[in-house]
Amino acid sequence: MSKFTVEELKAKIKLQAAAKAEREAFYAEHNAEVVSDLGYTRGQLQEAFNFLKKGMSDWKDPIAKVIPKDKLEIMREACSFFTGSFLEVHAERVGSGRLVVYAEGYYNAMVDPDMDYDEDCAY
Repeated sequence: MSKFTVEELKAKIKLQAAAKAEREAFYAEHNAEVVSDLGYTRGQLQEAFNFLKKGMSDWKDPIAKVIPKDKLEIMREACSFFTGSFLEVHAERVGSGRLVVYAEGYYNAMVDPDMDYDEDCAY
């Protein structure tokens, strides 16, 4: 049997719904923020980056992807914003409107191989 009364459960559900609405409002505002010099919002960049990282086991690894040619600008912004690496065009699939792109990824762009992280980042 439940330890809660019906009234207590209703109050708990109401609090959870209010917390969910508050989270959703926060993320809506967060994703609407313009974070790119080209005028893209965080939400737009997240959507583009989700496309780039689809199928990857770790989003910080190098990126190799085929993308629509007309999405190159936003994909480059998203890649730079989330990984610190530049999305390069390696080839164009002639007549398809698609590009083969590559980026070195977060691990290669942001991690210093000469740094001893155990020693230099000790708390």
